[in-house]
Amino acid sequence: MARIDFDSSQVPDRPSQSLLPAGDYQAILRSSELRDTRAMDGQYWEFVFQVIDGPRKGATITDRLNWMNRNETAVQIGRWKMAQICKAVGKPAIQDTRELENLPLIISVVQRKQRDSDRVNNEVTGYKPSPGQFPPAAPGANQTLRTGNFPQFGPNSRS
Repeated sequence: MARIDFDSSQVPDRPSQSLLPAGDYQAILRSSELRDTRAMDGQYWEFVFQVIDGPRKGATITDRLNWMNRNETAVQIGRWKMAQICKAVGKPAIQDTRELENLPLIISVVQRKQRDSDRVNNEVTGYKPSPGQFPPAAPGANQTLRTGNFPQFGPNSRS
C-alpha cells in the first residue's frame, strides 16, 4: 500500500461529458486542427467549442468541417460553416484558424440520432454573433444613417 496525501475537495468538478440539450449556447472555439479523413483521401477541420456561460458552462462539443473531399457538397457545407464562424466572431478573412480561438459566439446545437445505431450525439447546426458583438460591415457597404419622415419623440416633438 502506498501512502497518499489527497483532498478531493481541492479538485474542481470535471465538466459533464453528457449531451447538451438542444438550444443556443455562448461558446468559444477552444482548439482547431486540420486532420486527415480515415480513408486518407481528404481533410477536415476539427473544432472543439467550449460553453462559457449558463448551467452547462465548461461543456465541450466538437464540429468537423470538411475541407478537402471527393464529395463537393460536403466541401461546400464545410466552407459555409467556416464562413459562419468567421462572421460570428467578426473575422471575415483569416490566415490561420487560431485567429478564431477564444472569441465568443453563439452555437446552435441539436441532438441527432445516428443512422446505424440508437446512439444520440450533439451536432452544431449554426453559428451567430454573441449578444452585443456586431461583425464588421462588408467592404463598401453604405454605413450612413438614413433619416426621413420618422415620428419624433421627446420634449421638442410636435404632436
